[in-house]
Amino acid sequence: MLLCSQRSLAEIVEMIHTAALIHKGIVNISSVADEYRSADSSVIAPPGHINSQVDDFQFGNKMSILSGDFLLASASTSLAALNNTQVCQTQVHCCCCLLFVISLHSNRSLYVSHICTCVHLCRL
Repeated sequence: MLLCSQRSLAEIVEMIHTAALIHKGIVNISSVADEYRSADSSVIAPPGHINSQVDDFQFGNKMSILSGDFLLASASTSLAALNNTQVCQTQVHCCCCLLFVISLHSNRSLYVSHICTCVHLCRL
């Protein structure tokens, strides 16, 4: 039988994992625009077609960032509500490791500042 706090912790872990997956799904818009330009070079596309596609991707990226950040904020709030410092420290360490692995796989400089912040938090 699970305790209420154990169930909450499981939900928090799933929210963090889902937020990481949502953030991982962000599209590199410059490569998408290049692909559309090369694909549309043989076909006469309506004016502004490529721009509307890129605008759709930009909107999708913004929604992905906001959704992922909302889940992370909700997870942080729920984690704080558990009133267990040791669990909070463990989760922070796990998030640091998760960000580090994501940055290694994606080679994105976007996460470098987050990693530096997390490493600093882990040392506290």
